[in-house]
Amino acid sequence: MKKPRPLDFELNENKIHEIEWKIKELSKRNRKLTKRVHGWLIAGFFLMFALLMFKDFEYHAPLIAFFPAIIFGISIAKFAVKYYTQSIHKPQFTKDLDYQNYLEYIRAKRDYENQYRGSKRARWGQLQKKDFETEVISLLRQAYDKVKLVHFNQEGGDGILLGNHTFVKCLSQKSPVSMKAIFPVEQILQHPQINRAIIISQSGFRKAYQQSAKLKAIQLWNINDLIDLERKCEH
Repeated sequence: MKKPRPLDFELNENKIHEIEWKIKELSKRNRKLTKRVHGWLIAGFFLMFALLMFKDFEYHAPLIAFFPAIIFGISIAKFAVKYYTQSIHKPQFTKDLDYQNYLEYIRAKRDYENQYRGSKRARWGQLQKKDFETEVISLLRQAYDKVKLVHFNQEGGDGILLGNHTFVKCLSQKSPVSMKAIFPVEQILQHPQINRAIIISQSGFRKAYQQSAKLKAIQLWNINDLIDLERKCEH
């Protein structure tokens, strides 16, 4: 699939920036209008509450019925305002041909991105262990100046040295990586030469470890991170 360009949709960078600025301004206006609607509904809520305080007021039952309606109105106000400004009372610029071309361009970019990432994800995901490690090393060498294979005298000590102080470990397996597989990397972080570690997993990480890794000098990379790095190298 060919990467979409603005010119393919009769657009240029200036037109795109102008349309995106108008969209941003419309979003700001919607937020202000939503806050105003919330204010009206909340004021109505307190007004009815005040009226209910009068014991001899004869419309207690009808007023009570309005409370759920007000609460419901507050909860959907944001969506109602968005629908009103985008479907009922559309801004003039959304009727222009440039805006329609912009929407088609954005859809084409999204489709291209999904297809691009999908094909890359499939390629990385089907690599066998040795091939996965070889491809990772090749990619790191494209992206960074100093990349070499290293071995520390302990279990799981084989890996990649990125720069002078970053240890990189590739883990190729079909299920998300668990604490047991990552423990050797935590031990390598105690080496005086290493102050940071990157673990690259072909199948992601278990959620429990994702939280604990944030507290340590360990970055967790999955296939999406490799795809992002590939894209940087392409540019």
